[in-house]
Amino acid sequence: MAVLRSGLIADQIQYLLSVSRYENGALYFGVPEARRGSAQLLGLVSWLPEYATGSPAHVYGQLCEELTSAWNLRSAAVVSVGDERQRVGERAELYSLQLQRQNYLSIGAQIAWVSQEAPNLGYDIEIRSPRPIKCIEVKGSRAPSLSFILSDNEWQAALRLQDVYEINFWGDVRLDESAPQGYARLTGLGFPIVIENPATVLTRSPYVIQPQGWKVRLE
Repeated sequence: MAVLRSGLIADQIQYLLSVSRYENGALYFGVPEARRGSAQLLGLVSWLPEYATGSPAHVYGQLCEELTSAWNLRSAAVVSVGDERQRVGERAELYSLQLQRQNYLSIGAQIAWVSQEAPNLGYDIEIRSPRPIKCIEVKGSRAPSLSFILSDNEWQAALRLQDVYEINFWGDVRLDESAPQGYARLTGLGFPIVIENPATVLTRSPYVIQPQGWKVRLE
């Protein structure tokens, strides 16, 4: 499992997922097609007991959970860089990515970590089936209580997308624990706090919005 989470074969894992069908807790794929982009990965998993040959072949159990998890993404392997605030934010995004993969892969939806490629969209994760059905802005904090800052870009996205937009808040994020350990601990504590349609919800109790500054320009 350590090899899968290292990021070294993340591209092969993503290719395998792209040519697989997820059904009843297992990934089904044709071996010739999968081998074209995942030869090393297939060589590795074929020795494991949770790999079953056939037409199609499939993986199940813990191996399937690992392959479909967020922990094996190449981006996940480099979250340790940057300042502490950035690392906390990216760890929180990884947690939400894992949560959405668990929630939506079974219905064939695509879960994209869009902020890694397009940081100015106003949100971090997009769920498509095939059009966007949910756009998620993720906030993380080392403190356990809910408090975060929304940029104007994020607020404008919330106004534009309304019910499609939501905020995930992860508190008590600890960088000294592994991502899977932190995810298990925080979900056990009831995180994330989910705010659906924040453009409407955040304007009423119990939430309080305070401006952090004012933009001045000439007409």
